[in-house]
Formats: sequence, structure tokens, C-alpha cells
Amino acid sequence: MPWVSAVPSAVTNLVAALNSALPGVTVADGPVVTGASRDEAVTVGFDDQASGTPAVSVTQTLDGATGHPQRQSFDIHCAVLVRSATNDTAAARSRAGDLLAKVASALETDQTLGGAVMAASCGDATWSATADQRGVLLAVTFAVSCDAFEKESS
Repeated sequence: MPWVSAVPSAVTNLVAALNSALPGVTVADGPVVTGASRDEAVTVGFDDQASGTPAVSVTQTLDGATGHPQRQSFDIHCAVLVRSATNDTAAARSRAGDLLAKVASALETDQTLGGAVMAASCGDATWSATADQRGVLLAVTFAVSCDAFEKESS
């Protein structure tokens, strides 16, 4: 019987959970289009090519005598993005912190991401601020760390 990774359903369920937890905030499945006119966004599966961080990184280990299913530990890399056209870095940082707290709360509410994983939680985060002609962009990149087994395909 073939086995499939828990990653696709975990990412899909994380996007759905964040859409519910963050009304009025754009939640993107994958990267946000450059130049999009959004003041706030959360990206799930954030692929930071500048730092070499992939959308999802997976470690697999064989479990049991048969080697199936394989146990997977993976990080879904995400980002909270807040733009302040008034160059108010403190306000952007505060709002990014609020959004990150709502992400953590959503994960505490459903630590299995709808049954896709055994456990999911917010992992490491990196905060940065940049400025351009459109204002200050506060970015918090973070990982949603997951523990799961492969699923039997249907």
C-alpha cells in the first residue's frame, strides 16, 4: 500500500485555520505577489530564496520493523508581513506581534491541524524591518513545527 506525506494536508489545514483566526487579514498559501497592495498578510509556505529557507523542510525516519509508515518532523515556514505607510515601525512591530499571537492561539486551539499531524506549534522566529518608498515593512518569519506519520493513500 502506498504512503503519502502529511505535508500537503498540514499546509492546507494550516491555511484554513489561519483564515478563520485572522478575519480581514490576507492569508496566502505560498508567497505574496511582489508589489501587491496589502498592509497585512500572513504567508504559509514562505520560501525565502535570499536566505535559502524552503517553504517546508522535512526530516523522515523509519518507524517500526516494516519501516512504514515513516515518521515525519517538518517545519512549515511562514511569515507575518505588516506595512506602515507612515513609517511607524513601533506600530508595525506591535501589530505583527498581535498577528503572531493569533497564529499561536489558532495552533493551540487545534494542535493536530484537523488531524493532519500529531502535534503542531509555533517554532523559531526572526523579526526584521526594512524601509522603502512605500513605508516600513515589518516581517516576522517563523516556523510551524509539526510531528506526523505518513498516511496510507486512498
